[in-house]
Amino acid sequence: MRVSQVLATKGHDVATISQERSVTDALALLKEHGIGALVVTGAEAPLVGIFSERDVVRALATSGESALQQKVAELMSTEVKVCNESTEL
Repeated sequence: MRVSQVLATKGHDVATISQERSVTDALALLKEHGIGALVVTGAEAPLVGIFSERDVVRALATSGESALQQKVAELMSTEVKVCNESTEL
């Protein structure tokens, strides 16, 4: 199976958020789109990380409610694997 086959079912739309936005903003977008992760954008590159529900859970376990006021950049995962539509899964 190729990535193109997955995209044919799931669609090509990608939800993004700026690394400067708050975790609370990110959670609102996750809820609005009914998804579990957002591609994080920044000034230097079109893709600087990924922000997921798991990032929030870990931050809440460590920092408590104050994690919600942090910036996405503080919690996002920066090691992101990328592919193209012809990539085999």
